[in-house]
Amino acid sequence: MSFYIPGYKAIFAGAIMPYCWKCGAELDENTKFCPTCGTPVALPVAKRERRIEKEVRRPISALAIVLTVLIVVIVVVAAIIVVYEKPQQPVNGITITADYWSFDPSTITVKKGETVRLVITSVNNMMPMMPIMFPNHGIDIEGYDIDYTLPVGETVTIEFVADKAGEFHFHCSVYCGLGHEDMHGELIVED
Repeated sequence: MSFYIPGYKAIFAGAIMPYCWKCGAELDENTKFCPTCGTPVALPVAKRERRIEKEVRRPISALAIVLTVLIVVIVVVAAIIVVYEKPQQPVNGITITADYWSFDPSTITVKKGETVRLVITSVNNMMPMMPIMFPNHGIDIEGYDIDYTLPVGETVTIEFVADKAGEFHFHCSVYCGLGHEDMHGELIVED
């Protein structure tokens, strides 16, 4: 007994037989053209089945997927770090003492482009006769928008990039007594 389903193989006594898709005539396994209507026939059944077997692929394991994603993430993060990492500029650390109407040293020389770190300690600037009236100093560096209060007995760290060349005046920005006007210095930024 045999029957045909359009577009499918003919089934005869449990065996699959090739047939012509156009006229439905049974075909020999090695036939390339239908002997009835001359229509080209697809690959013989035996070759089609072998071809399908070769195309079956093994599933990719979850571990392989996770490892691939992890490697891609690591490479991307490393690339971002390399591209966006700023090279560290050397820091020029300068220690300054603010005491009795003077800065020591009063002249500071740095190179343009350097990162400058001023470590300023305000020591006992109080006159013996006026212990509470003028307890603090300050520092204002003109041209660099730096203005800090320097409390007595404390150390203040100021860090900035010397990006402008020239001579910049600095002075005490907190009134500290009769010699306040004499408490000044010079920041020299060399090109």
